Amino acid sequence: MLVSGNDGTKLLIVGLHVIPPGGEIRPHTHPDQELAYIIINGKGLVTVGEEQAEVSKNDVIWIPIKTNHGAKNIGEKELRYIFAGWAV
Repeated sequence: MLVSGNDGTKLLIVGLHVIPPGGEIRPHTHPDQELAYIIINGKGLVTVGEEQAEVSKNDVIWIPIKTNHGAKNIGEKELRYIFAGWAV
């Protein structure tokens, strides 16, 4: 089903983050959402809680509710990943 800005769910959000080389999404939390990242291109350093891990194409990251998380591009190309979050 194709949706417009007037349609859709209030519980699910899906999008694409594109981070340029050296760029980052600073660590933050969501009080009411779990998240998943699916890395589709590039190389990054992802923070989930107290853990950090290098990620690259085809890696999947799960972020529990109320957990600090962020991503930094540590490669020479854009870091691209799909994110999906759902309210709990």
